[in-house]
Amino acid sequence: ERHIWAGRTGICVDLAPEAGVAITATGTRSVALWRLNEAGEFIADGVLFGHRRRRIQSVSITADGRRAASLAALDSIRLWDVTNKRVEATFGLDGGGACALSSDGSLLAARDDSSLRVWEIDSASQVLRGHNTYVYDIAFSPDGRTLASRGSGTMETRLWDTRDGRYLGSVHQESNWEISYYLEPPIGFTLDSRALITVQYDNHFAKADLATDFYFHGQSNEVAHYTQVTAHEWSKAVGGMHSASNLVISPDGKSFVRLNFEEILDVETEAPLASLSSAGKRGQHQHMDATFSPDSRRIAIAKGVIGGSLSGVWIHDVSSGEVVTTLTEPKNDVFSVAWSPDGTRLAIGSGDHTIRVCDTETFETLLVLRGHESYVHDLAWSPDGTQLASASGDGTVRIWDSLPRAKRVAQARAASDLRAELRPRVEALIHELNDLAAVAARLRADRELSAEQRHEALRVLREMAIEKHGTSSLDETGDGKHDESAVLPTGASKQR
Repeated sequence: ERHIWAGRTGICVDLAPEAGVAITATGTRSVALWRLNEAGEFIADGVLFGHRRRRIQSVSITADGRRAASLAALDSIRLWDVTNKRVEATFGLDGGGACALSSDGSLLAARDDSSLRVWEIDSASQVLRGHNTYVYDIAFSPDGRTLASRGSGTMETRLWDTRDGRYLGSVHQESNWEISYYLEPPIGFTLDSRALITVQYDNHFAKADLATDFYFHGQSNEVAHYTQVTAHEWSKAVGGMHSASNLVISPDGKSFVRLNFEEILDVETEAPLASLSSAGKRGQHQHMDATFSPDSRRIAIAKGVIGGSLSGVWIHDVSSGEVVTTLTEPKNDVFSVAWSPDGTRLAIGSGDHTIRVCDTETFETLLVLRGHESYVHDLAWSPDGTQLASASGDGTVRIWDSLPRAKRVAQARAASDLRAELRPRVEALIHELNDLAAVAARLRADRELSAEQRHEALRVLREMAIEKHGTSSLDETGDGKHDESAVLPTGASKQR
């Protein structure tokens, strides 16, 4: 029999006979690996550690013996790379009892209380680690290639490659405004994806060039010059970002709402266009968020009171301000909302650590994404609609993907090969010009390079500049190990 559970002894075993590999757990929080030797005996081949809270109750291994899973009820399932003896992914569980991998390792099933959950392993989400505090804000660049994340109480913004979750370094921007829980400065990108934008509460903003402005261990190339802008100027300057500190601007650039979401205002004149009937004062709600539909006809407003009954999402008609519908799920606090670029999906992040993806016609829940271990404070859709990023109080950023992971990995490898090919060209320019900004300008003006080549060449420039200054920050964790593999519907599309 392939799976053996002995409840009284707490022993669980699984075997890959053709590969000569076995996995066992004996009521502890570790998993033991065994390998068949030439004498036909199983000998110890290592111990896997990872479960922290509960004893392991179930194990499973693929037919080739390369991938295994272990389950601890009310805790998690750990997916293991047997060859390299490391954790591949972690899947959160509300209940649990038994798990099983498909023979080829592409699917993982588990009994979670009275329901059966199935994950498609190779379409799992990436988990980006490195922040030492809860993550407050995230934004995709308009070209979809870079994700920025900001931790609470810090002016350091971390940059990630959206294809493989690789940490690209940080940009540091000093603030002349006191940071608080309610007034964390949001981040975004210029429309050409060349620069990161940081906005302060008084609508002053600073730009940092992604190729030349960077933060490295103990030193920084700081960008501290702030320019004040109006809502109209902001709507014309920035992409990949739906808010400018105390403003949330419609995609058509014609209207916006302020922090308290009491009125919809005209971008050019700032005159009131409509009153929002569901709006509450900041004092009534400890956290609020809003997102316009891509056609700018509707706005979703999320409001929450920790432990209170006023939490929810209100959908308004922009022209009249009237409530179209009210979403009462999730019942826990709602922290964030994000409308997909094609307008068909609304993502909702809440205090119960989940993300709900709803149909925007029926507002029925299509998908619940689990994996975070704290509230979901911010959400952002990638411009092409294939990825949804989430920022959480657990200090992580997750990228939920509708594309198979194998395809995303292939994209990352192709980009890596292209960077290796372009590196001599960038090195020659650095030797010739001896100035980062001049090299970046030359690369951007080089019409012999395709858009993809220019992007990767600028990334090489950034990497080489950081290497030159001996930074150790790029060696930190955050290499995009995939985790909690709830898969977005293929038709989902995105926007911040």
